[in-house]
Amino acid sequence: MSGRKSRSKGESGKREAAKLWVALGWKDCIQSASSQQGGGSRVADLLNTDPYWVEVKKCAVVSGWRSWWLRVVAECRKPYKPLLMYRESSTTKRGFPWMVVTDDHQEIPITWSSFAEEIKRKQKRTRTTIGRKLQPVAKQP
Repeated sequence: MSGRKSRSKGESGKREAAKLWVALGWKDCIQSASSQQGGGSRVADLLNTDPYWVEVKKCAVVSGWRSWWLRVVAECRKPYKPLLMYRESSTTKRGFPWMVVTDDHQEIPITWSSFAEEIKRKQKRTRTTIGRKLQPVAKQP
């Protein structure tokens, strides 16, 4: 019974995480049907989150995320960037935030809201500079 309960908790975690990605602008983000099928090829927990390979963990008590991070890094396919999302789902306390680990934040995880703000800043910077990059440069005689 605990295996079924653990699987349903993991699936609900993927659904929650996918909604966060959609709200952030990845409109095609969906959860994968099954992240591991009979020892076959490994797929990310969330699909259409380019450039990230997203692994989602939702557990009763987070005792350590480093082993999860090492596994995500090992399973991440090129050209994607590994990203781990995890959240504690303790029934005694409410309101645990989603935490994010990336290559830039592998020493100290950040909250999902901090990650979302970082992504928004990067998107604004990209939109304002892209016009300049496409301008032809006059050749010097």
